[in-house]
Amino acid sequence: MLDRFDLYELCVQSPEYDVRMLDAIHGRSPRTLGEDFCGSAAISRAWVALGAGRRAVAVDSDCATLERAQSKDPGGGRITYVLADVLEARDRCDVITVQNFSICELRERPLLVRYLAHARSRLARRGVLACDIYAGSDVFFTGRIRREVVGPSGERVTYTWEHRTTDPLRARVQNAMHFVVRPPRTARGRPAASARTLRINDAFVYDWRLWSPPELADAMIEAGFARVQFYPRFAEAIDDEERFHVLPIEDSNELSDSFSVYVVARRD
Repeated sequence: MLDRFDLYELCVQSPEYDVRMLDAIHGRSPRTLGEDFCGSAAISRAWVALGAGRRAVAVDSDCATLERAQSKDPGGGRITYVLADVLEARDRCDVITVQNFSICELRERPLLVRYLAHARSRLARRGVLACDIYAGSDVFFTGRIRREVVGPSGERVTYTWEHRTTDPLRARVQNAMHFVVRPPRTARGRPAASARTLRINDAFVYDWRLWSPPELADAMIEAGFARVQFYPRFAEAIDDEERFHVLPIEDSNELSDSFSVYVVARRD
């Protein structure tokens, strides 16, 4: 049966795509990825699957979450799991990524700058730190977005993203994820008689300080990074060898009213 982490990976993440984007953004054949606030470590698993020379360091402070991540590890010893606050991680990396808006867990600017400086200290020469963030005209509206997803065994999943409360004066938001899993239909188009619908309300709940892209970029420069760029979440082109090609965003007119971007800090 699917658990809340399975549903998160199914409905929210695209790990195989994301790691190829990170590889292209770095641009110099990176080998070691650090996944801070790793959760189920899906990004780390996808990274090592890119090739035999790849390693990953998955960092999370929740013991149960990290144990669950390790249970999904295909083996081979190429993922190092670190049960710690991200400020305590020490492993050197070519790329460090903070996915799924987790940078917003750092709600005070001094703590944000401290983390960014610490991440910089872990990066190899010409390494990059990539944080995704969402922004735009409706980030402080409340409401729900629903979509339907088919599970690996034909389960019919309804995923709901709830923008529960917002405080635009303090840039604080509370968001939640809910899942409804209906059993796959039989050949006659009906669910099996013994099958049950699974409902998980508040599967994940977040209380974030929603950093805007320029706020995050300013904090990265203060933390000592050489330069900061904004990248799209999707590749502009994929060549015949399945390599992604991406360029930084130079003009805000390229963005829609509501958007998600990578804020990428580069170390010399």
